[in-house]
Amino acid sequence: MKMNIIKRIVDVALMVTLLLLMAFQVTEQLAHEWLGITMFVLTFVCTALSGMMMSRFATPFMNGILPSSIVRQGHLALSHWSFVLMGLHLGLHFGIVMSKLKNRTVKIILGTVMTGISVYGFYLFFKSDMLNYMLFKNPFAFLDYDKVWWLVLLENLAMLLAWAFAAYLLSIFLRFFTKTYKKSR
Repeated sequence: MKMNIIKRIVDVALMVTLLLLMAFQVTEQLAHEWLGITMFVLTFVCTALSGMMMSRFATPFMNGILPSSIVRQGHLALSHWSFVLMGLHLGLHFGIVMSKLKNRTVKIILGTVMTGISVYGFYLFFKSDMLNYMLFKNPFAFLDYDKVWWLVLLENLAMLLAWAFAAYLLSIFLRFFTKTYKKSR
């Protein structure tokens, strides 16, 4: 019951903050900056704090502040949300990289490679049940400790790049849609 209440509070706070954060034209600069800091706190700082509350080595004095089951599940959800948000944020910068590339063939090859990596990355994302971590449905991390370290890193990179490429493609679509809409008015 307690976990559901905490989950609902965090969900609502994230949703409201994201809605307001994305409405820059309504909130103006000052509110936008404070909302950005709030979003940072709700994701990245809470992720770090929950990890510290489970720590056995670096910060053992924080262990036990909250029940471990709540901290563990919150940490799993928040760390996965942070991962996705970081990927989406990274994707917003792909346009800058692409605009610096002048050779059309290189752009096509890079787009094709990124499409393949993204398909594989999203496959891994759903195969490893990350969505259920994000939605507080898995209370424990199920990790393959037999997998070689470099493959773990490459798979995580593929998932991160999948979210980044999705954000990049969405930004292209939105720019196109906005231009088309403005021309039709």
